[in-house]
Amino acid sequence: MKLIDGNKIADEKNELTKARAADCERPPALAVVMVGSDPASDLYITLKEKKAKKIGIDFHKYFLSEDATQEEVLECVSFLRHDDDIDGMIIQLPLPHHLDRDALIDAMGPDKDADGFHPQNIESYMQAQKVLAPVFPSALIETALGSDQGLSGLQAVIVGRSDLFTKAMVACATRVGMTIHRVGCDQVSDMHKVIASADVVFSACGTAGLINLADLKKDAIVVDGGIAHDASGKVVGDVVVDDATEFTGWISPVPGGVGPVTIACLLENVTWLASQKR
Repeated sequence: MKLIDGNKIADEKNELTKARAADCERPPALAVVMVGSDPASDLYITLKEKKAKKIGIDFHKYFLSEDATQEEVLECVSFLRHDDDIDGMIIQLPLPHHLDRDALIDAMGPDKDADGFHPQNIESYMQAQKVLAPVFPSALIETALGSDQGLSGLQAVIVGRSDLFTKAMVACATRVGMTIHRVGCDQVSDMHKVIASADVVFSACGTAGLINLADLKKDAIVVDGGIAHDASGKVVGDVVVDDATEFTGWISPVPGGVGPVTIACLLENVTWLASQKR
């Protein structure tokens, strides 16, 4: 078994982003909107802020209460959309169940959508136009490339929940020459043979023990984008690696795999958005 070093991939990308940020007329600025309190989200925001400041990106946090209404969140998003000092923004997920995620993402507009998930940006990206790349799917692909294996011509599977995410993932995979099949997080058992025969497996469900590495192709590239906790409270991914003694392929660890690459891709997008204002 060989590990893909996500921290190394992120460090290399961050160095390029730092140089590009220095070329901007002023430091690029990212705003993060968070509704309620979630331990994992709190950690992600702290990590994003730390990396942003190290690169030279201004970081602005907007916290709203757990019971904030749709109108209150929309008001915050609208304010940031029209603030010329903010180059990009994200709405930290997950959101409380009473909020309409898609409506809030749509309200950001495509021009400040640092995550690259605004419908207009997704549509343009899927048509191979030069726009922001969706952050999380891009991070999964970048992590797979960290295996130093060529991806073109390989058969891949993406196991995920969101239809929007999996569509973007298919677009990203197609761009590097892979053929990719979509599998829902609740379809893993039914689609076992498809997953087990894939050259590349991407997983992003956040369900501990969802996929067993020992059941996959021995030389597969496995990119684990899930974040969960096992029975002991330890942070783990979707993929169980304990019994995979015969596995000779590549896998991204959790933590230290996709996570840092995702942050690097986000900050790269923010800098790109700032550069478009020249």
